[in-house]
Amino acid sequence: MSYGLENYRIILASQSPRRELLLKELGLEFDIISSKFSEDYPEGLAGREIAEYISHQKALSFAGKLQQDEIVITADTIVWCNGKVLGKPKDHADAFRMLKEISGNTHEVITGVTLLSVSREKTFSESSRVTFDEI
Repeated sequence: MSYGLENYRIILASQSPRRELLLKELGLEFDIISSKFSEDYPEGLAGREIAEYISHQKALSFAGKLQQDEIVITADTIVWCNGKVLGKPKDHADAFRMLKEISGNTHEVITGVTLLSVSREKTFSESSRVTFDEI
């Protein structure tokens, strides 16, 4: 399938196997370049704003380095529950605490995505509401 991207080098700036699979399923050819990036964000942001902010900041680390024929794709996924982000668990006890927090609750899984080229930039997000049974 053609998306009008034949003349572009697509760069996926992610180590996520799911994101890599998604682009492969779309039939896109791309290179993976992972970058180390702080996932900190300013206080006062919530939900979608956090995912979009982090995705955008990841993309900005490529600004000024892209060639005219390159497009970088960055993304960040967060779990938003009870007005806060549930990050990656630090250990078994932390994972158990998080499972207890989402148990019997509905939370949002939000992914922010940024597409960046030399001349354009677009950031957006999608979310899914997930209801977790009582455990």
